[in-house]
Amino acid sequence: MDRNEYAFLALVALATIAIGVVTTSEPFGKFFVNSTVSASQTMITMAWITWLALVVGVATAGSVEAETPCVSVTSVGDVQRMLPIPKPPAVADGSRSMVSETVLTGGIS
Repeated sequence: MDRNEYAFLALVALATIAIGVVTTSEPFGKFFVNSTVSASQTMITMAWITWLALVVGVATAGSVEAETPCVSVTSVGDVQRMLPIPKPPAVADGSRSMVSETVLTGGIS
């Protein structure tokens, strides 16, 4: 990230704290501690969920790979390489649409 982006994030954080201080009835110290605890709990929860999703995803991929015969995976790859790339349809004026050509060929000319 650039310095400008860090500065923007710092301004957003300070604005958030300022809005919280103005709109809450509790003292600043108590508000800041409660907000910090809440933010920490949210961060830990998000990290846990992300880690758990990665573990489940890797375990699922590993089990699928272990149960799939190598020959069938290789044959699927060979079939995909042998498929022809379709030509994009012509537009009314006879030229080809750049969007459809990019989508159909994956940007390969």
